[in-house]
Amino acid sequence: RRAEGWGQRVFEAILSGCIPVIMQSDNLQPFEGILPWKQFAVMLNESDIPNLHEVLAAIPQAKVESMQRTLSCVWPRLTFFS
Repeated sequence: RRAEGWGQRVFEAILSGCIPVIMQSDNLQPFEGILPWKQFAVMLNESDIPNLHEVLAAIPQAKVESMQRTLSCVWPRLTFFS
């Protein structure tokens, strides 16, 4: 059974326009069946923590830019305005 991993920090990162780095790859994210999380978030395992800097630095700039574009389309769907 997978746990829900959505937390306030992920929400704040997304609203700030930052690509979230999620260290619990086996946890469910909100609207996972609808939103393409792997296209706008970096999903890692906890075992990647010792090499986190290298893992993140290895992401090509074109991929980062693509993730940022996707994120700009996704964040409004994660907010609720009453």
